[in-house]
Amino acid sequence: MSSPVMIDNKAFDYKSINMSDVARGTKMSLSAVSRVFSGDRNPRISTAIRIAAYLGITIDELLQIIEYNKSGAGRANV
Repeated sequence: MSSPVMIDNKAFDYKSINMSDVARGTKMSLSAVSRVFSGDRNPRISTAIRIAAYLGITIDELLQIIEYNKSGAGRANV
């Protein structure tokens, strides 16, 4: 089991993110959300705002999760 991402000294369990729920909640396609979280696509600021707001985190925190996933250390669940 991988460790959660540390954001401002708090553990954020990115593995608990359900991409389908994020897609529905942000009115985005599942493939777009998945590409953002995997790091295959850099989100536009408007997209980052929508996703971060849905998750209740800051854009900076979202970008930390994306960078963590890009590093190969973790992958969000699809």
